This record gives sequence, structure tokens and C-alpha cells, in this order.
Amino acid sequence: MTERLASTSLVASRWNRLINELMTGRLIPVIGPELLRVNLGEGPVDFYQYLTRTIAERADITLSDDPATHTLANLVYLAYQQQRGDQQDICYELSAVLRERMWPTPEPLLKLAQVCKQKLFLATTPDNLMAQAIREANPDQSTAVEVRAFSPDVVLQDLDLSFSNDTPGPTVVYKLFGGEEQLPNFALTEEDTLRWVNALQTQNRRPANLLDHLRERSLALLGCSFENWLARFFLCSAKGESITKIGTHGAQGVIADRHTVADEPIRPFLVRNHTLLYQDGDGVGFIDELHRRWQEQHATPTPTPTAVQPDPAAPPPDEMPNDAVFISYANEDVAAAERIESRLRDKGLPVWRDANKLEGGELYDLTIKEKIQSCLVFIPVLSQNTTTLRKRYFRQEWNLAMQEASSFPATHKFIQPVIVEDGQDTRGLLPDEFKNRHVTQALAGEVSDRFVTDVKKTIIRYINSS
Repeated sequence: MTERLASTSLVASRWNRLINELMTGRLIPVIGPELLRVNLGEGPVDFYQYLTRTIAERADITLSDDPATHTLANLVYLAYQQQRGDQQDICYELSAVLRERMWPTPEPLLKLAQVCKQKLFLATTPDNLMAQAIREANPDQSTAVEVRAFSPDVVLQDLDLSFSNDTPGPTVVYKLFGGEEQLPNFALTEEDTLRWVNALQTQNRRPANLLDHLRERSLALLGCSFENWLARFFLCSAKGESITKIGTHGAQGVIADRHTVADEPIRPFLVRNHTLLYQDGDGVGFIDELHRRWQEQHATPTPTPTAVQPDPAAPPPDEMPNDAVFISYANEDVAAAERIESRLRDKGLPVWRDANKLEGGELYDLTIKEKIQSCLVFIPVLSQNTTTLRKRYFRQEWNLAMQEASSFPATHKFIQPVIVEDGQDTRGLLPDEFKNRHVTQALAGEVSDRFVTDVKKTIIRYINSS
């Protein structure tokens, strides 16, 4: 009876409960690589299969024709076998590829971030895509995201002792198997993963605050596809003696991925340990259904066409500063800056940008300073042209904007970077103030309606709160 319960399709009441528990932090999502489907121009691709092929090409490693073998673990083996390097070489190459551009946000992660309004996400991969998705899913509020990672070989990064889903503080993305920031200390092979999970139980190396937090809650393993033995070992390590109990918050665990759904021997273990198995698809399918049901719950009624209501949040036109938005850009990106300006002005937003680009001079410096101090949103246009090592005036504009940002409340998104090129490395020379913010992708300056609306809401919200 209990085994059948774990393998049947989820009923509506169960979906409602899952949504509630994910929103309130009683059920903690664990993000696996299967959720990382990125659109690189020809439809979504498996991100880590793509990374594996990219690194193999750079390292002159020959892969088989079977995409299922395009894994980092197999790449490490082939590097040894074909004498094309070792595991640390692969780690360094992986880190380089992850950092060389702003990758598109995987849609499954964005949907999950929209549903889960909680403060903790666990990741099993070294990238920062989950943090990126959280920022993108919260454009109307300044959601601080902090990335931490666990490795048995570096200084311990744990949750703060005061961490809670109900108290102020940043949302934490905790990488369980190391992160790109800890180069080369992240797990690539099964042996690495086993060592990492074992270290979670080692008294002097374990993240005690994190594990204490998890033991009171349950886990949603989404797109992880752990092998049978690893799934058992992982759950036991994360939950400790509470593995056979539903968390004190009343949540029940869930697993959704490609591998576990076909793993018959693990089902009795999951039943005994209060963990549901999603039978109607993989982790991506689970999130799609979760998101669809969440949207139905939070749908707003369509207004009657004959009753057009004025926007109650909109201030009178004369309350909007004359230069509400400042656009900063390199000379070479003038066309993209003009498109951004045009889109903002079409929505009634006053914009200032230096149309003549007469850089330098005391009067010019004073004008720029006054415009930045009077604006409510600063948009730096990022491209390959802003990664130059040469002295450029736009960096003075950036510095002034960062000083001005400190005067605003943390909830106001004063700096809103826009990247206008595809596939370019714009992160290497960026100030941390920019790196820690969500960067909007807008090829050639074609910003979306959503971005324009979010900028307008940011300004209106600040004016109405003053």
C-alpha cells in the first residue's frame, strides 16, 4: 500500500501542499544538472553536456558519439586515458568556460525561483545559474543573493547561526559539492562526490548550521539523478537521524529526475523515509507542472475591457524627475544606448544620456555628476567595449553611480546593468557592485517590455515611498 502511494501521480491537494512548502521553506530544493537547460540560439541544450563538449574540443579530447557519455566525470577519465591532462586541468578549463560569458538563465531554474519564495537553495553543480535565476525572478525588489560552497579542502563556509527563512537577510545558494570560486576544489567524479558526502559527516569539517537547518526540513531532489547508493547516502548524510521522520515543519520529501523514476529497488527506501517519487516525468517536467499550478493559484483576474482603470501607483507627471534614468555607455555602443533610450521614452520615462560624448572638462564633469545624483535608475551598458584596459570616461560614471547607490535604501534597484552583446566576457573587469546585481540581456539594446516596466515600477515605488 505504501509503495503504491509513493509511485502514483500526484493529486491536486499534494501539488498545493508542495507549492506551499516550497514557498515557505519547509521543503528545500536541491538543484541537479538536469535542470540546467540553456538556450544558446538553437533551442535548449543540456548545459553540462555542452560544457563537456566545449572543454573536450579545447583539450583535444575525443568523445564518443553518444551524448549520454558527455559528462565531466567521463571527460576526466578520457583526459587520463588519452594523455590530454588530468582532473585539475579539467577543473581549470571548466571554471574558465563558466566565467567567459553571461550564460542564459535556464527556464526551469527561473520557474523554480518564481515559485520558491524562500531563503535557501542547495546546488550540486559549481556554476552560479541558480543565483542568477533568483535575481531575474525578482526584478521588482532588490533580492540580495549570497553564494556559499562546501569543500573538505578549503576553509568551511557555513550558514550563519542566525539564518532563518523568516528573518531579514540574503537568500543563500549553497553549493554542496564546491563552486567555481573554490577552483579547483569542486567534485567532478563519483569518487569526488562520495568524498564530499562523507566529509559532510566529519565532525571537524561539517557545515553544522546548514545540517541542523536541513534536519528540521525535507528535501526536494530535482534533476539530480543520483545513483541508488548515492541517493541513500546523500539523504542519510543531509538528514542524519531524522531521515525516517517527516521534518518538524510537516513537509515530505520528493525526488524528480530521469534516473530515479526507473530505479525500482530504491522505492521501498523512499517510502520508508517519507519521500515521494515523481512518476510523470523528470525534474524539468516536475517544475513545469509545479509552475503551471502556481500560476493558476496566483492568477490575477483580467480587467473588464470597458472599465480601464488608471494606474494607482503612477505619480503625477510633474513628480517624475526630468532625468529619471541615466544611461552610461562606451562611444562604440551608441546605437544600443539609443535603442534603450527609445524604448524607455516610449513608456513615458525621462532619460538622460550624453548624446555628444564630449568626454572630459570641468563643466562636463559637473554636468555628469549632477545628472547621476538626480537620477533614480542608472543603466550601465555592458559590452566587449567596456572590458578594455584603456582609461575610459564611462568608468568615472560607474564610480559616481556606485557612490550614489549607497545613499538609496537596499530595496531600491538604482544600478540596473544591461549587456548588449551575445557571448562576450563582460564580467572580468566589472566592479563587484555590478557583478552582484542581475544583468539584463538585451542584444543590440533591444530591451524587453518587462525590463522597461520594471524600471518604471522601480522609479514609481521610490517616489511614492518618499
